[in-house]
Amino acid sequence: MGRKSSPFMTVMAGVAVAAGLSVSPALAGKDTENPRVVSDADMMALVVAQIDHQIIPGYQAFSVAAATLAQEAGKACADSTLSGAEIPAVRGAHAAAFTAWQRVQHLRLGPVMEQDRFHRIEYWPDPKGLGGKHLKALLTEADPPALKEVEPGRGFRGGSIAVQGFPALERLLWDDAADGTPQRRCQVVTAIADTVKTMAADTLDGWTRPDGFRQQMLAAETGTPAFRAPVEALKALHGSLSTGLQVMADLKLSGPLGSGPDKARAEKGEAWRADLTLAALRANAEAARTAYYGSSAGELSLRTLVRRHPDGEDVDVSVSYGLTEALRLLETLKGDWRGTLGSAEGYRTLQLVRGNLQTALVSVQTDVNGILGLGIGFNALDGD
Repeated sequence: MGRKSSPFMTVMAGVAVAAGLSVSPALAGKDTENPRVVSDADMMALVVAQIDHQIIPGYQAFSVAAATLAQEAGKACADSTLSGAEIPAVRGAHAAAFTAWQRVQHLRLGPVMEQDRFHRIEYWPDPKGLGGKHLKALLTEADPPALKEVEPGRGFRGGSIAVQGFPALERLLWDDAADGTPQRRCQVVTAIADTVKTMAADTLDGWTRPDGFRQQMLAAETGTPAFRAPVEALKALHGSLSTGLQVMADLKLSGPLGSGPDKARAEKGEAWRADLTLAALRANAEAARTAYYGSSAGELSLRTLVRRHPDGEDVDVSVSYGLTEALRLLETLKGDWRGTLGSAEGYRTLQLVRGNLQTALVSVQTDVNGILGLGIGFNALDGD
């Protein structure tokens, strides 16, 4: 016998249909009144699988790419100037490191949240324009304190968090009108690249060292102050997927799309100067799909546990459809960000991407949450 429709799910489905968006068949009809059917042992097995096959490899890739970025920045600025001939190599390394970051950006837990690393790596969105203001001061002041505190090879030890990561570096590499002398610009470029390298390495170490965050999450099996039970460790990972989907739909797409094609603003897109907006969205969508499907066939996954539930097949249709269709649509967009957003077809496709992400998000936040027995969810965006 089918379950009664959740009013919230039905309303969300109606909104999506009214907007002309793709909607999965399961979106409007499922609640989660059945008792939890996921054991503590399965929860811990899933936590281990996600950490060892997704999270740590993701941070390893980011750390390697960030180290390459720092190396290329150092080579390009060896003579204290950043000439036109040297910029392409640094831009390429920046794009690779930024894309690697996007694959772990949804993870707002653990070492990346220590020492404000998350926002130092990427201070975005920046509605007050603090990054531009603080970068201008860093480039034009005679003797800025933040530069005096830079540690060679490791980067900034103080100063504004808005100028220590990817957005500030993007301005320096892609904005020809940026302030400062060539020498000062190089000084800041290398300081930022070294800072990103250091934060990437320290985040990875925070997960993998013997007393690191991996071990803290695995200790949930017996209970610790940080994770009192397996369900709390799984809730943290489920929350990361939910938050990642919400960021994509609400910040990365709704902002630039505006209220209609005539209100679209490419400058509200993430990394628009470097034209990495679509690459970031694709990397985010790939990471979200992997978080649900697992990184390889046969690996215990969130999807596996969902489908074991009596009503799991319908819920899986909703989540799988939303994630897969969003990624498929993003992969059809071959042009640049500004041109895509400015064309009728591109704008419509981005609307459909958003709609499918919202389809997946609603199911993840309600049905999947209920199937796993996670209780009230935590939104990492609260307070941002």
